[in-house]
Parts: sequence; C-alpha cells; structure tokens
Amino acid sequence: FRAKVDAAALRVLTLKAAHGLLAPRLVADGILGPLTVSALQGWLGLPRTGRLDTTTVVRLQSRIGTVPDGVWGPASMAALQSYLGTYRDGARTWNARTVALLQRYLNTQL
Repeated sequence: FRAKVDAAALRVLTLKAAHGLLAPRLVADGILGPLTVSALQGWLGLPRTGRLDTTTVVRLQSRIGTVPDGVWGPASMAALQSYLGTYRDGARTWNARTVALLQRYLNTQL
C-alpha cells in the first residue's frame, strides 16, 4: 500500500512540476535579488520582472498598510517589519534581516 501511495504522490508532483504549478522555494539569504523580487511580485499579483520598480513598491506599500508613494524609506520598512511580526530596528531601507524574514514569509505564500 505504501508503495502505491508513494508512486501516486510522485505522479502528482511530477505533473504539477511539468505544468509549472510548483513554485521554487526562496533561500532565506537576506539578499533582495531578482528571485526574491520575482516571488514578491507574484505574491502581489504583478507581472514577474525581477526588478524592484515603483509599481512593485507601491503595491507592497499598499499591502503592508503604509502610504503608497513609491519611495521605500523608514516608514515603509517599519510597516513591513510590523507586517512580518518582527521588531522595528530603525532601518531606513532594506536590510538583510528583514529581507530574510520576507523570504521566509513568501515561502509560506507560494
């Protein structure tokens, strides 16, 4: 019975992978690179360009409940840290700790 279940699960996962239904997991390395930005854009419902552009920043700011002005600064970082449920460290822009937390969060949303 176990072999049948394992074989069936493998068939399902193989088909999902073939149709692009399995998203790759992000490495929580704290680097805001194209893979992380692309995953972020997917979570925000935007086209995946891998570039942190104004549209992405505005959509993220709207999602986390801060002023959607397209400029990422201390208020945006504080709002993101609150959204992720971590302490505010006074960062003025992206930092490795918050990016790693964002990567872990995005992995739960993919």
